[in-house]
Amino acid sequence: MSRLRETTARGLIIAAVVLGSFMGATDSSIVILSLTSISRHFDVGTSEASWVLITYLLAVTGFLIPFGRLGDVMGKKNIFVAGFALFTASSFFCGASPGFFWLILFRALQGIGGAMITATGPALLSVSLPEQVRGRALGYLSAANALGLAAGFGLGGVILHFLSWKWIFYLNVPVGICAVAIAYLVIPRDAGRRMTWGSSISREHCWSSSLRGSSPPRSRSGRSMAGRPFPLSPSSPSRSCSPGSSSPGNGARRSLCSSWGS
Repeated sequence: MSRLRETTARGLIIAAVVLGSFMGATDSSIVILSLTSISRHFDVGTSEASWVLITYLLAVTGFLIPFGRLGDVMGKKNIFVAGFALFTASSFFCGASPGFFWLILFRALQGIGGAMITATGPALLSVSLPEQVRGRALGYLSAANALGLAAGFGLGGVILHFLSWKWIFYLNVPVGICAVAIAYLVIPRDAGRRMTWGSSISREHCWSSSLRGSSPPRSRSGRSMAGRPFPLSPSSPSRSCSPGSSSPGNGARRSLCSSWGS
């Protein structure tokens, strides 16, 4: 019974992350078909209506790296669930926008939520799943991303034929609510290692001090190893990490090796 429960939990984790990737990819292509309807509804030109698409893409690409870093500090699950909630709420307000300015604003918030999902989704699968199913789950994630980009055009055409352009955003709401609930309940609370700003700064300081204060390490034959990969592991057979080494910057290198191995 416990094995069945564990398998079900793994499947729900994969479903939540894959669904987030699919929805984020779909929303970057499904809006293209609705630009004409949006420009007609708000009485704006097609060039102005294209900002509905551009704003989303700029927000996703601009906030992808910052939220990936923030996930290391605050926890990947927290960023993923908050991003999915922001994406879902922004989708509703995009459909209910009273003016074109508000549509652009909520579309930017939707892009920020999409960046939070995209930045932490693959890492969540890596830290929440065992090694034997991790590769398959990441394959599902990549397939969902590609399928979402391709399916957006067909899905958008069907929605525009039978419904209004607003339903392109409204359909994200019930799916997003279910996915947020699943992610919050099923993904482990400690998924992803949390790092404090102090530990992050100390490690970066260790890197910089070691690189500034040490001369290029030399091999056992006495030849310079400049331009070769620096041995970061304490178990690496190099004199740069040996306690008896007396070359300049040896103390900084020892602190680098000890912090890296811990």
